[in-house]
Amino acid sequence: MPSNFNDPAEGCKGIKICDAEMQVPGGPSGDRYPKATPVPVLGRSTGAGGAALQLSGKSYLPGGRMDLNFTAPVGVEVGVGRAAASGQNGQEDLYLGQNISGDAWLTAPEEEGSYLLAMHDRNGTKVLSLPFNVTVPVLSASPASVYTCEKIIVAFRGALGRKDDWIGMYKDGSSNAALRQTLGSRDQGNATFSAPDAGSYLFKMFAGWVDLPLASSNAVEVKPNAGHKVIAEPSQVAPGGLVTITFWGAAPASEIGMYGMTRPDRFDLGKISTGGRSCGSMVRRHPNAPGQYDFRLFQDDINRPLLAQSRVGRCHKVQPYGIVKNLPFLPQGLWL
Repeated sequence: MPSNFNDPAEGCKGIKICDAEMQVPGGPSGDRYPKATPVPVLGRSTGAGGAALQLSGKSYLPGGRMDLNFTAPVGVEVGVGRAAASGQNGQEDLYLGQNISGDAWLTAPEEEGSYLLAMHDRNGTKVLSLPFNVTVPVLSASPASVYTCEKIIVAFRGALGRKDDWIGMYKDGSSNAALRQTLGSRDQGNATFSAPDAGSYLFKMFAGWVDLPLASSNAVEVKPNAGHKVIAEPSQVAPGGLVTITFWGAAPASEIGMYGMTRPDRFDLGKISTGGRSCGSMVRRHPNAPGQYDFRLFQDDINRPLLAQSRVGRCHKVQPYGIVKNLPFLPQGLWL
């Protein structure tokens, strides 16, 4: 008989039956067909009698369309209504019936705020509910001026909360996104961008593949970077942890090497090419041995002229990194 001890956290990737057998603890036996624990569906609420509600998103425009998938429970007539999150069940907006599944749509409230979509029976008793927001989309980018490859933080709210929502970065005068980033079903939060080329950029937020943006940001001026610099973040990492290395002023054949503190340039712990980019970022896994390490940017891997080196911090049992010394010094105010 199939067991039900397996779940996604234990490696089960099936829907009803896991895609791999699982060893039974405490003995040599194994279960060839373990049952998969049901995985909660984002944005879906279920209740007694098979009742279910699922909205197409988390946030909606004032007066916008709200697409709904529903299952009315067996033997109970139900409808759905909207209410403020802090209030009682509102007036019934839509009659659903009983023992039936289907799709429907409602109109979002005209006022911004947090709301509940409640399924209730003919006596007004709530069967289940789903939260949603009504928000005017807003997008803002900061700081207003950066150098190439420095971080631009784009704060957003009012995305629909679907997995295919995205924000694009546009150079002034271009209708094509230079970079794009999906929002991972978030309806609010921050997204981080960087521009490898100088110019004026703005950001636009989209709902899936809809052509018109939900919101546009202020412009950000990206200035060319003069000089050489390497930064490794975060400043402290546990052994085996990941480090993001950002570099500026690289040559076409540049490489970045990882080194133990005081280790000569020819004794690297591994090198990564910058790929011909003058600036950019890469991710590197830290060694398992605790210690102090730095990253060095070279013009090439033949003569190894040193362009920049990350500053070595001092900390035991973790790996410190930090801002680097520059060769030559960068303009004042360029430090991150």
